Amino acid sequence: MPPRGSIKPQSAKFLSREQVSHLLAGPRDLGEMRDYYLLSALYYLALRDVEAVSLRPCHFIHLTRGSMLIPTAKRRRHSCTKKCQDPCPLVGHYDPRKHRVDERADRPLLEIGVIGGEQLLADMLVWAGERTWIFPAQRAGGLAREGDEHLSVRSVQRIYRRWADVAGLDAATTPHTLRHSALSALIDHADVRPQVVRDFARHSNISVTDTYIHSKTDAWSRVAGALDLVPPPKK
Repeated sequence: MPPRGSIKPQSAKFLSREQVSHLLAGPRDLGEMRDYYLLSALYYLALRDVEAVSLRPCHFIHLTRGSMLIPTAKRRRHSCTKKCQDPCPLVGHYDPRKHRVDERADRPLLEIGVIGGEQLLADMLVWAGERTWIFPAQRAGGLAREGDEHLSVRSVQRIYRRWADVAGLDAATTPHTLRHSALSALIDHADVRPQVVRDFARHSNISVTDTYIHSKTDAWSRVAGALDLVPPPKK
């Protein structure tokens, strides 16, 4: 992970779809399903790492109608997305920074549309089974079936770094790069409106969404000639 305060190079801010596919192929081909599903969730749901570790099976209740409940890391109210009541409240929420359950934590749930990977998300839910968390804390001999702790954010960073190295990706990329990659891919799609990207990203303002726009060589080539003037008709 790059040192705090350092500026990422442009090449490390987002991955192409080919690079993301190559990244996911590593754990999938070796049968490391926890890592495969974790990296897939980060991309297909544009999750922040703290949101990914907070996923629970009950957040998938609307998957059949094409949406998910996301425990957003941002506590401020979102006027552009639907705030939902938690369908399976816990006594408290685990705070990885304090390494304990925080009774006062109130992480808003926002309902977002699923834009891709529907079958993969359905398979992930089957894989999670009856566990409290989709990605519980690691136990000796495998994943925990029950417990108050979920996978830590630091563990997510280690998992990503492992497979990013296998895929030969830039060392400055992080789990958050997958979120940037998903939103950048949506923004580059001609049929997707900026408001849809804003809602999918759980942004409070569309100006925040604009920070995910990255100028790329192929983007410039697609607009070549856009300012050409039509020559006047000959008299």
